[in-house]
Amino acid sequence: MGCFCCGDHPDEACGYPPKTIRATLSLITVVIGLLIEGFLVVYFATTGEGTNAMGVIGIISTEVGAVIAFYFGSRSDQEMKKVTDDIALEVEDGMDKIVQMEAGILKERTNRRRNKR
Repeated sequence: MGCFCCGDHPDEACGYPPKTIRATLSLITVVIGLLIEGFLVVYFATTGEGTNAMGVIGIISTEVGAVIAFYFGSRSDQEMKKVTDDIALEVEDGMDKIVQMEAGILKERTNRRRNKR
């Protein structure tokens, strides 16, 4: 009998490609939040309770914003780590080149001094 949560990526959640579950949950949360907000706008507009509407809609918007910030923040954090790792490698390569250039300059100076004697 096969596994329900098996797929091409067995190390990831339910075998889905990386980051699919997080993206799906974020999308569902945003869509549900917007639907609730839309319903509340219509409801409070028809009942004339605009003061209550602003508070409730503000709370829902804040929660939806937090979900969006978490999703994109965690993505950018992972991407930033990759960028900083790449920069560290570039700096290390640059430092190696500088050390090699300095070694060549010192060797050249030493040869000049020997030739003067």
